[in-house]
Amino acid sequence: MARAESQRGRRKYAEPETELERKLAAIWGDVLGHERIGRDDAFFELGGNSLRAAQLVARINGSLPIRVAVHQLYDHPTVGRLAKVLEASR
Repeated sequence: MARAESQRGRRKYAEPETELERKLAAIWGDVLGHERIGRDDAFFELGGNSLRAAQLVARINGSLPIRVAVHQLYDHPTVGRLAKVLEASR
């Protein structure tokens, strides 16, 4: 992968902090084909699109005891922001 391509959508790497962030980051990595997803990495800037967003939401809803809607991913496109919203709604 070219350096510019590997940096697209990436900010300075920030390790996922909570258990939910770690689980979301692992699912994002599987869906996007990335080994390491940080809490501030933006889903759509890392290659996510509407099809992958639907896949991601289905994976989250099928493997975690929470429910996510696709619009929440568009509104909160980083692991950290999405986790914060989901934790607040529990």
